[in-house]
Formats: sequence, C-alpha cells, structure tokens
Amino acid sequence: RRYSRLRCLFYLLRAYGVVTLPLYAPRRDALRVLRDGGVLGLLTDLRVKRLDGRDVPFFGVPARTMTAPAAFARVHGAPLVPVRCVRPFGATRYRLSVDAPLELRDDVAREDATLDLLARQNRLFERWIIDAPEQWAWHQRRWDVATPHG
Repeated sequence: RRYSRLRCLFYLLRAYGVVTLPLYAPRRDALRVLRDGGVLGLLTDLRVKRLDGRDVPFFGVPARTMTAPAAFARVHGAPLVPVRCVRPFGATRYRLSVDAPLELRDDVAREDATLDLLARQNRLFERWIIDAPEQWAWHQRRWDVATPHG
C-alpha cells in the first residue's frame, strides 16, 4: 500500500510540473531545478543518513529530521509547500492535498530559523497522522537515531 501511495504521489506531482529526484541524486541536481525556477519535491519525513539532520520533536520525542528543506528554503527564499497524497475512506482514487506554505523566519538566527521551520513541519505531519493514521506508513526507525547533541 505504501508503494502505491508513493507512486501515486510521484505521478500527481509530475502532472503539476514538480520535479522529483532519486534519493541519492547529487545536491547540484536539486539546486539546478530551483535555480531554473522549477518546483522540487522532497519526501521530508524520510531519514537519510548522508544528509544533515537535527533532533526535532515529533510526537513529543526528539527525532532526527533532515535539514535540507530548510537549507533549500534559505538559499532560494522559497517556502515549503506541504503536499500529501490521500486516499479517502472507500474511495478508489487518491487525492492530492496541499497545505499552506511554511515560510522560513528571517527575524531569528539561522539555526533557530531552521529548527523552527522543521518543528512546524513535524507538527503538520503529526496533525496529518492524527487525522488519518491509516494513511501513514513508516518503514524506518524515526526515534532511535536521535542524539543528545543534535
């Protein structure tokens, strides 16, 4: 079921002109998409060991959260637009759901702005999960990678 939801999300995003890159694509590929005025799709709830992360609360427990979305937002002055693929109960098709953009704050220090943005992102994911837990499939250990020093 997770596979079909991801496949659906990729097809829907591509239909709207969003570029998705393989997990291990070079950073310059992502930067090129943004520099060319494109929209970059990131699966920001994934734990990617090779990417920088910070421990940010997720359901009240520190969880390693990738900082790449905040870095892209900072470099390009672009908001994060939360998008998810939802299959309503009893429906045979998925629906693309778009939430309000998450802006990087510019009135606080860089690290504080990063942590603030990631915390707001995680709270949004929490709300999505609480609203429809059957829509969330997690195949990675989210909490056991947190470290005391972030």
